[in-house]
Amino acid sequence: MKKYKFLSIANDIGLGIWFTVGSILFLWHSTQTAGTILFILGSVQLLGRPILKLMHAFFVRKNSQRSQSAFH
Repeated sequence: MKKYKFLSIANDIGLGIWFTVGSILFLWHSTQTAGTILFILGSVQLLGRPILKLMHAFFVRKNSQRSQSAFH
């Protein structure tokens, strides 16, 4: 379970970096394309949050079903 929490925090840090650097690069015309690419990467990375939550929920459910069946 700590693995998912770590991945979630790492994902959030990555998001912050992409959007912060992208915003700075977007200030100058010569670097707007690079800024746009970072915005796109950050937007795609936003999909990581619900995917991680689904993986975590599935993992917890699967493990709880295994532990319940082991006791029966």
